[in-house]
Amino acid sequence: MNRATRQGLRWLLATLALAAVFAAYLNPELAVDLAGRVWACF
Repeated sequence: MNRATRQGLRWLLATLALAAVFAAYLNPELAVDLAGRVWACF
């Protein structure tokens, strides 16, 4: 696998991760639930 292919895959994975985060925040209940879970760790 050459350098350009690896860089393209990295961009694709980053874009998919950002899209998943954006999709998760479209549901406000999920965002509140995740915040509560993180807060419970402290």
